[in-house]
Amino acid sequence: MSPGASQQFIGIGVARGFRILNPGSALLDLFGEKVIDVWNQIKNLQKINKSLEVSKEILLPRLISGKLSVENLDIQFPLSMLEEDVVKSFGYTLTFLYKY
Repeated sequence: MSPGASQQFIGIGVARGFRILNPGSALLDLFGEKVIDVWNQIKNLQKINKSLEVSKEILLPRLISGKLSVENLDIQFPLSMLEEDVVKSFGYTLTFLYKY
């Protein structure tokens, strides 16, 4: 190996000396079957995130300016977002909520 401009360089002669493993089509097919559900989930979540980002960009300025009022909405918060005294009124303690 010889030094290159910013990183070391492997010449073609050295590169030809490396063995490259070929997993074969059966193993590649099996890998594809295992990965496709995860890949589809990633793509689906990316689409959802983009949609949420667009919604945020539209709604946030309206909320800040007061054009969109949330005063009369019946918003149900999850227990983990409620203050401690409200959570205790439900019979739970904060330590119970944060175990999960």
